Amino acid sequence: LAALNLPIGSLVILRIWPGAPQPFYANRLRHLCRQRRLLFLVANDFRLADRLRADGLHLSEKLARSECLATALGWIRSQRKLLTIAAHSRRALGRARQLGADAAFLSPVFATPSHPQVQPLGALRFAQLCRDRPVAVLALGGVDYKSYIGLKSTGAIGFGGISAFIK
Repeated sequence: LAALNLPIGSLVILRIWPGAPQPFYANRLRHLCRQRRLLFLVANDFRLADRLRADGLHLSEKLARSECLATALGWIRSQRKLLTIAAHSRRALGRARQLGADAAFLSPVFATPSHPQVQPLGALRFAQLCRDRPVAVLALGGVDYKSYIGLKSTGAIGFGGISAFIK
């Protein structure tokens, strides 16, 4: 499990779509995050995030563009939860700022096997988007510990991924 290899304070996001059944491992994952002092977020379903007592919510870029976020944003603000948003453009970063997101995962920075059909931003474009960043930016997509070192000067506050953390 990737969560076993993360440094204290890292984010773990349980990715699930609204209406999908709660994964059998969700409670165990939340418990593991608490034990290891990791932040636990749920993607796209604030009701599940509330049931699991998550530290916050992660929204896909598509969902962040939705006009029906009032209830989810109300939950985030009233419960003082974290909000992260997936972003693939300057416009999406602006939307993250409008929604009061704590951070945006800007991707894909580099080519990644999980999205082979998507044109990566590349380090230069990523740096340009970070320079004007209206919100804290995390690098995502083809990023690992080694490549993140080259992105530190961009102002990115960290990076995310799956394969980078599985040993």
